Amino acid sequence: MPDNQPSQADRDSDTFFGPWLRRRRRELDLTQDELAARAGMSVRQLRELESGRVGAPRASTVRILADTLQLSSEDREAFQQAAQSERDHRRAGRQTA
Repeated sequence: MPDNQPSQADRDSDTFFGPWLRRRRRELDLTQDELAARAGMSVRQLRELESGRVGAPRASTVRILADTLQLSSEDREAFQQAAQSERDHRRAGRQTA
């Protein structure tokens, strides 16, 4: 595994956006279909965000999901930070490629 790639254990932690999103969705006992409908996004987009298969989420998407997931101020900050970390990580990966 290249040095700039996180381990699977790291990818599964709440410091990454996808696992954070999945954990909160499950806490609310929502299916991917239900959350996608509430957030006004496609199920495919939500699945790809949770799995980390897409690029880092846009700030507007993060805001919509944070609102839909009814995050507290503290959780919203952590959620946004996880999204920013994802954007920073992907940006760094492009620069070293």
